[in-house]
Order: sequence, then C-alpha cells, then structure tokens
Amino acid sequence: MAQKSFLFLFISLLLLTACVGSDSDSTTSSAELTLPEANPEFSSSPLPGIWLLSYTSNSESEIQEGMTNSSSQSQGKFLASLKSIGEEFIFQGCTPIDLLNFNEVKFKQSGNTLSFANSVTRQLFTDIQEQLSTNAIFEVTNNNQLSGTINFERTINGNTQDYLYNFNGIKISNSIEMKSAPELSTSMELTDGISQLTNLELPLKCLHLSKLSDTYSGDINNFSSSSSVIAATYESGLSEESKGYVFALEDISHDDENSNARLVTSYFEYDSGSIKFSAADDCLPDSSCVVLEVFSVTLDINSKNKLGYEISSRDKEGNTLSQIQRVTILQ
Repeated sequence: MAQKSFLFLFISLLLLTACVGSDSDSTTSSAELTLPEANPEFSSSPLPGIWLLSYTSNSESEIQEGMTNSSSQSQGKFLASLKSIGEEFIFQGCTPIDLLNFNEVKFKQSGNTLSFANSVTRQLFTDIQEQLSTNAIFEVTNNNQLSGTINFERTINGNTQDYLYNFNGIKISNSIEMKSAPELSTSMELTDGISQLTNLELPLKCLHLSKLSDTYSGDINNFSSSSSVIAATYESGLSEESKGYVFALEDISHDDENSNARLVTSYFEYDSGSIKFSAADDCLPDSSCVVLEVFSVTLDINSKNKLGYEISSRDKEGNTLSQIQRVTILQ
C-alpha cells in the first residue's frame, strides 16, 4: 500500500543520515510529555479500550568506522485501541516509525504486568539486512494507567544501536472505536484550493505524532537534523475499512538549510471517488493524484488534554491545501 511505501522511504532517510554525521545541539526535548489525569471510573473496567500514550527516547552509539558517535532523541504521543486477542493484548494504532509498530507487539499479561519479547531478521534492501530484538515491559496501575519501557536493539549490516523508549499512558475510554468514544472530540478540517474537498467527513481511526532529532559526529562529516512526523488513518461511517490516511515527514538539516527532506501523502475516499495528495514521486499518470511541491508541518503534542497537527502545502500552480486535525480529551 502507499502508506507502507512512505514508511519505506522514511527508513531509507534514517539509513542515509546514518552515513553522514553532527555536532549541532539537539532541538528535540527529552522531557516527559504531559498527560491528563487518569479517570478513576476506569479502575474497575477491563484493560481494552482507547489509550493515550506518550514516550521519550534517547540513544547514543558508535555507528561505523569514521563515524565515532551518534545520538538520537524522540518524543511523541499517540492514540491507540488496546484489544484483547485470546490471552494477548495488542495496541492497534498508527506507526510513523517502524520501530514502534505496536500492531506487531503482542503483550502477555501476568498480574499487573504486560510484557513482550521477540527477535527478527529482515532484508530492508538487497544489500542491507536488519536484526531487531525487542523487549517490552509495562506496569499497569488500577487498569487505567501504565508506565514502562520498550528496548530495541537494532543491528544493520553489523552496526548495532540501542533504543530505549520510556512510556506513560492513561486509559481514556472503554470504547475501542474513536468515532463512538464520548470522551473524545475530534475534528478534521480541509481548507482546499486544489480539489474543493472542504466538507469531507471521515472519523479518526488512529493518530500518532512524533518529533525526532538526530546528531552524528565523526572523522568525516558532521550532520544533524530534526523531524516532525505524522501518521493518521480515517474510516467511513459505513465500514471498518480505512477510507483515508495521512503520512507526513518534514526533516530539516541544521547544517544545510537547503537539504530538507519532505515527504507527505494524503489519501481520501468520498462518495464520488477518491483523491491523493503527494510530495513524493509516486503519482501514477492519469491518476487522481496531486503533487505537492511545498509544505510545512506543525504538531501539537505538548498540550495536556489536546493533540493534533496542521499541514500547510501548495501545488506547483500555487493552489493551497491545509489539513488540520484536532483531538480533545473531555474530562
């Protein structure tokens, strides 16, 4: 699917930046993101429902000869539905980075602990192999909040890097669908000068927002960048199938303002057809695909009871497209 192709491109970007390096100051804060207070009404409810989780991560390692040090920081928030499948639990949500693909993490419960351990090897490209070991452990309190860590050990062609993610989360609804959760107020606004999709209504299915900062320093080059990443999917009111998605990455080099990487794709289905907006070179001839040449991303992840994003863009003729997603947690 197209969304997966953008994940593939994002992985490519990370691998490319690992071949150049930086000594600039990081712009991503590692401070813990604020969450609303846990709702005591959920303390007597089962674990499944909608959860809001936040995370921070810091990692440092030696990458390869000539690249003595690398450091990476990230922070993010996401809404996901925790579902039980047999004796296991899965957070079903959107994933802007492949490391945090919760759809593949099947937690087992023992008392108040959710845990997961796994190791896989996969071929990213013809000559690039990845080995990924994952260990996760969450402690659940009163069935309405959790905290814990996920540790990834990632080895690519013999070069290993550790990623430690620290998590906090609260349960915000017993519903497993955001469109029917009374504790959530969501809105999607399109200000569209390209295709006139101003009244499109699609319920939010999942949302994941993250900010990343990478610094590489070594004997050859110095390099640093900061990124804002969005992953969101939408559904129609008639079926469970996804009827729209947004994936956006804005990666800005702090050493060379001209070497910015911008990826964005938005796809929406509506009554009379569908349309796709893309800043990548994947629009097929004669398709309903609009190439976006300029865009910017703004994330709201620091508010206590709100999260959302805004994407501002325009096509080569100068027509504008603004996408604004807002989520408010009602307490």
